[in-house]
This record gives sequence, C-alpha cells and structure tokens, in this order.
Amino acid sequence: MIENLIVSFSGLIGFLTVFLILLRYKSNRITNIYLVIIFLIISTRMLLVGTLNIDNNPFIIVLLSKYNNLSIVIIPCSYLYFSNLIKDQKEIELKNFNHFIIPLVFNIIDYILENKYVNITKVDYSYYIFFTIYTIVYFFLIFRLLNTNIWNRKGEISIVV
Repeated sequence: MIENLIVSFSGLIGFLTVFLILLRYKSNRITNIYLVIIFLIISTRMLLVGTLNIDNNPFIIVLLSKYNNLSIVIIPCSYLYFSNLIKDQKEIELKNFNHFIIPLVFNIIDYILENKYVNITKVDYSYYIFFTIYTIVYFFLIFRLLNTNIWNRKGEISIVV
C-alpha cells in the first residue's frame, strides 16, 4: 500500500515538474518539448500504476493494458532532446517526425494484433527482439551524439572570474 502511494506521489511530482518547466520554458535553455513529452509519459505511467494498485479500478487496468506501448516514444524523444540541446534549438522541425515512424507502426501493428484482425503466432518473442534492437540503436546514436559534441569537444575551457 505504501509503495503504491509513493509511486502515485512520484507521478504527481512529475506533473508538478512539467508545470514548472512549462512556466520557465522560454528562459530555460536546457528544456525543449521532447523533455516535456518524456516527463509527461513517465509521470502519467507512474500515476496510473500507483493508482491501479491502490484501487483495482477496472478502467485503469484496461487503460494500462491497451496503451502500454506508448512508452516506446520515450526512446526517440531522448535522442531528439539531446540533439536539440546541442543545437540550442527549441522549435520542432518536421524532419524530426521521421523518428516517430517506427513507434507509430509498432503501435498500429499491436492494435491490429490485439483486435485480432490478423492472427500471427509467437509475436511476443519478435516484439522483444525488435524492441531490444531498436533501443540499442538509439542508445548508440545518443552515445555517439554526446561523445562527439559534449564529452570530447575540442575547444578551450574558459573560466569566468
């Protein structure tokens, strides 16, 4: 019971964090829309999981079981957050939407399979393999982006006194 309250409270703290980020969005240069999306998805998930375990609400059980795959959006959002942070850019570019094609297709296929429009056996194993490869590729892209632009930047370190 106390664990569920802590998880729900963490979700509420996440929503408070999103609210504070949006209040200072123009003046804070380390925030962009992708960070807000990441916090919203994680906070919503934590709040729903905590609430689900407190009050066995059937509506939340169905909501969590059907829309669990939305978390796949966090991976490209992480890459785009660092990419836009390095570029010092807050606006969304249309070319960034190509990173969301795979999560969209993944969710469409999951919807088709869940409603039994197409019957494919042993799809769970394929999902795990696909998701693992997808995650590793994006983590490699994030590592390469941070390694070349932040961690090993060749330039002088200026000290302001």
